[in-house]
Amino acid sequence: MPNEPHDPAIEPATPWRFGFWSLIATQFQGAFNDNALKFLVIYLIVERGFPAPVRDRFILLVGALFALPFILFSLAGGYLADRFSKRAVTIGTKAFEIPVMILALLSLASGNLWLQAAAVFLISTQGALFGPSKYGLLAELLPKKELSWANGVIELGTFVAAITATMGAGFLAVAFRGRQAWSGAILLAFTLLGLGMSFGISSVPAANLSRKFRANPFADFGEQYRFGPARVDLSSQRHRSGRSVHRGRRAVVAC
Repeated sequence: MPNEPHDPAIEPATPWRFGFWSLIATQFQGAFNDNALKFLVIYLIVERGFPAPVRDRFILLVGALFALPFILFSLAGGYLADRFSKRAVTIGTKAFEIPVMILALLSLASGNLWLQAAAVFLISTQGALFGPSKYGLLAELLPKKELSWANGVIELGTFVAAITATMGAGFLAVAFRGRQAWSGAILLAFTLLGLGMSFGISSVPAANLSRKFRANPFADFGEQYRFGPARVDLSSQRHRSGRSVHRGRRAVVAC
């Protein structure tokens, strides 16, 4: 309606397309590098010819190290996304990715499996810290009517990146057999490209400057579970009680 007040938080006043596609490109690069490094390390484990039980344990370890940061650090990423500008968090996590990829390059060049596993853990940590900001940015960059479409775009980009990374890791494992430093150098170059693209994301203010960091972020879950449902139930009970009293009064008047 023409008389409705304009909410800048819902309808961004500045052109949003360049900032949005910069975010999509940054996310694509990050998802590609995460998965490419993980699968490259797995392919190199298979190539080493370990006995089957040893090989399977190493593959399980790499998979666990890739998944664990999303359990440990996703809530910390949510805090960062609230406390600071999501654009600043995105740029910061991309900058953090540079030394991680340098470590990956050194581990691939030396063939040190334990350093490779550490690099997988750290690159996944970067992804966990970045995750809440990338999704939060959508609501701050785009008009409300574009949000469903934008979620589809970012999900599509993530899956395409993961699929192409699986194939790309296989190509790197074969093309640079015995020269895996080149694989690390290529992934590092992609990281630098992703950092550059992150600067194209539109500037946004911090959502909650007063938010305090909690050493135990899982406590937030406890509070939401303990108090959130209780408030809803209490409100609904009051509503039901009010309706009951109102009906009672109408019955008395009818009598």
